[in-house]
Amino acid sequence: MYLTATLPSSEEAAFHEAVGVLEREMFTLRDRIVQPNIAYTVVGYERKEEDEEVRRLVEEKLDQYPELGQVIMYYQKVEQAKQLAAVLGCNVYYCAIGD
Repeated sequence: MYLTATLPSSEEAAFHEAVGVLEREMFTLRDRIVQPNIAYTVVGYERKEEDEEVRRLVEEKLDQYPELGQVIMYYQKVEQAKQLAAVLGCNVYYCAIGD
């Protein structure tokens, strides 16, 4: 059984190849991807100010929702996630398929 919350449909063929299972040998169940309780926001910033901007946004969200106390961030690149986890002093989780 393979579970993912982030695999886009366009990457399914690469995933099947990476795990060595033919698509016809696998049953795929895909749920809706729109969640009404999740909000997406785009924030512009200067590349050189990325660390401070991310730190500011995380602190803002933690202040806004103190009872929940968690922020989940998604990145396209593992190295970027590792680097920002070090800046924030938090845990990082990633799974590099095919590495």
